[in-house]
Amino acid sequence: MRRVVPARSVRWIAALAACALTACSMGWKSGWEMDREKPMKGSPDVEVLRQAARDADVRAENRASVEAMAKAWVQVLRAVPDDYEALVNLASTWTLLGQGYARTVGEQGEMYRKALQYAERAMTLDAGFREKVEGGTETWDAIPVLGAVYADAIGWWATAMMRMYHDCLSGVVQETRKEWIRRDEAVLAHLQSLAPGWNGGLAAYDRAVTAAAMPARAGGDIEKAGALFQEAIDASPETLRNRWGRARYLAVEKKDREAFRADLQWVAGRDAKAAPGSHGWNFLYQREAATMLSRESDWFW
Repeated sequence: MRRVVPARSVRWIAALAACALTACSMGWKSGWEMDREKPMKGSPDVEVLRQAARDADVRAENRASVEAMAKAWVQVLRAVPDDYEALVNLASTWTLLGQGYARTVGEQGEMYRKALQYAERAMTLDAGFREKVEGGTETWDAIPVLGAVYADAIGWWATAMMRMYHDCLSGVVQETRKEWIRRDEAVLAHLQSLAPGWNGGLAAYDRAVTAAAMPARAGGDIEKAGALFQEAIDASPETLRNRWGRARYLAVEKKDREAFRADLQWVAGRDAKAAPGSHGWNFLYQREAATMLSRESDWFW
């Protein structure tokens, strides 16, 4: 997540260098090939471990506390290597770290890579999916065999992929990787068919970000973006992310300062702990809303 919009040329140079060396190059182990966590000794109380990880979300208000939440979910995996709740929460947590707390583009790519891996590992709990990917089918082509029970894994995989594309790749590199977004769109469409309104409208939100952020020649469409942001808001009117994103991507693209202020003031004025969804994510969007309002001129040239 960008706190101040940098000069485009500087961003491109940084992203190109990072992509040559990190996860942004798409060269990584798949989730089903990940090294497994060292098993716990004895007979740990798994429910106690799970509850400790859930409780960590309430304290997730900076990088250290979000990393602590990730470690808490890893403890669950040490006790139960195929725990679905732990795997999808790790996918969400590493996406949160990438979007909100990465210090460099390269580190951001690595964080999104981990999110993708944990989501893929969760998907491989389905025998049909595992058979396909171990037989050589690409993840995005295997996802349609998954049912609604895997909505969280599908959704966080698609979200991490979307964020990697927009946050880690320069405009030049994006032009050579447009298939990422086409595949992501297909995955998100499948998710919406399985679980309409999943996670407060996150699938519609992801599609809206892409429609607003992409140039028209690559499929960007401001009108479509506006409709998709509204779809996400209608799915969950109190979710902070949807209005934050509408300000960040749609209002900025349309150079609409009034809409920018209205959505961000709404986000900044809510109770982050009472809003739907993860407190860690809500805190991030609220923090970013306040920062963006205080530096409005950075977003409008």
